[in-house]
This record gives sequence, structure tokens and C-alpha cells, in this order.
Amino acid sequence: MNFGSFLRELREKKKLRQEDLAKAINVSTVYICDIEKGRRNPPDIEKLRIWESQLGLTDHEKARFYDMAGTERKEIPPDIVEYMLKHPEARAAIRRIMAEPCEYDWKSVRV
Repeated sequence: MNFGSFLRELREKKKLRQEDLAKAINVSTVYICDIEKGRRNPPDIEKLRIWESQLGLTDHEKARFYDMAGTERKEIPPDIVEYMLKHPEARAAIRRIMAEPCEYDWKSVRV
């Protein structure tokens, strides 16, 4: 599943139309259709935040939403980028982990 199909699934679950999503971020319905069909990348973090609120996402859905948006754009998920920009200590912690000679056991971290 890609971001567009996940967005469509979420939108339909909430009984929203493409027009509803388009109006919320001031774009055309063609833009929404193109995203849902995988012809366009997901929008920027500000617009994704508006959709997140409009769609009433659970924590699990929110994580998938941003992970898929990042993957589609071939970038780090935008919510993580936003967090890292606000917290330099988090960037430093990641760099310390990257400098370790062995692989970090991410599965041991509780989510």
C-alpha cells in the first residue's frame, strides 16, 4: 500500500470527499485525486497536519500516515524531521548511536 491508497482508505472511512480534503488545504480536487493515484507526492508537513486533524487519526494511523508520506517522498517522515529540528539533543543521540561500532537493537526499544 502506498500513501495515496492509505489516504483514500482513511478519507472513505471518515466519509469525507476529495473536495473536503482539498478545501482544507486550499488545493484542487485534481491534486487530491493525483495523490490518491500515486501521481503526486504527499504535501508538506503543514498540510499533512491539517489532514491529520481532519481525519481524526489514531496514534497508529498517524505513524503510518507520516511514515508513508516520507517513504513516498524518499525522505525521513516529516513528523520526525519536525521533532528533530526542535530537539538538538535528539539529533546528538542519533549521532552517538550511529557512531557505535555495532548495530543498535531497535527491536529492544518499546513503542
